[in-house]
Order: sequence, then C-alpha cells, then structure tokens
Amino acid sequence: MTNPDAPTQDTLTPAQQRRAEREQYISTLFGNVPEGCVCQDTSSPDFSYCMCPRQEQVARRYALHPTLPAPPLTPEQREWLAAEADYFGEGAYPRAESLTLNDAELCGTLLSAWSDYVSGQL
Repeated sequence: MTNPDAPTQDTLTPAQQRRAEREQYISTLFGNVPEGCVCQDTSSPDFSYCMCPRQEQVARRYALHPTLPAPPLTPEQREWLAAEADYFGEGAYPRAESLTLNDAELCGTLLSAWSDYVSGQL
C-alpha cells in the first residue's frame, strides 16, 4: 500500500524529487523480490500501510525472515546493499568484506549499519 499522505508528483520540492527518483530506482532494482511488509504487524486493525521503505523491507525479509520466499540476490543487488552498508556504517562495514557474506548476513550487516548511523545521529 502507498502512503495516502504522500505529496503528488506536481507538488514535489527538488529534494522530494530526488528521493522519489531514488525510490523508483530501488523499486526497480529489487523488483524481483516479493513485496510485503515485514516491518510491523500487518494483522493489526490499525495497519494501513507499511512504515518502512522498500530497501528496508528487502533487508528485513532476507535477514530476519529467512523462511519467507525470496530469490537469491543478484550481483547488482548485492553491490548496492554492500555499498549502502559501507556508506552508512562509516567504514565499520567495508564493501569488500560485506560482499563475501551470504544474502542473509549481508542484509543483516546493512540493518546494523543503518542502526549504527541513526544511533550516531542522536
């Protein structure tokens, strides 16, 4: 489901436009991975749309829900995930090392990198 409060294409600021373009790229990059919210309880009567972005849905699916169906990550997907972990991990998760991990470990590394980054911003 999409966010009903999201701005329309004709009302986007330049920053929002860049974000929309990034989200479109990510949606295309991970188009072969089944969609579905794995970030929160979808059975709740209060559930209306998934709170986490597509890239987080993908990372959580592989790292935290290994029994859910998902194809092996492609080299391009693995490269993007490793680069993202390297960037947000600020050197703690080197790209080359991340690429040696299996899909679940790589996605778990990215989740850790994001968490570390957010913790460092507080």
